[in-house]
Amino acid sequence: MPYQTKRHLQAKDKKMKGFYSCYCPWIRGAIKNSTEKELFSHFCHCSAGYTKKYWDIIFDQPTNVEPIETPLTGGLLCKFAVQIPEEFQK
Repeated sequence: MPYQTKRHLQAKDKKMKGFYSCYCPWIRGAIKNSTEKELFSHFCHCSAGYTKKYWDIIFDQPTNVEPIETPLTGGLLCKFAVQIPEEFQK
């Protein structure tokens, strides 16, 4: 879900779609200032940690969450891979 969904949907260019979708103020600032290339892609592991917390609660155990695509890596939205515990895969 984009951070500013309405603005994300209304944005015409890819850069601004990414800007409006990202929850991280540092990444939004870098996108706005065109300095996003100066940040490491691992920066988005912080957001993965926030996502991980929800899944840890849902499954009542630690999960692994990895960023797959983010505005920092050129994506329009943040996409994370969540490793679902084996007992829930049945």
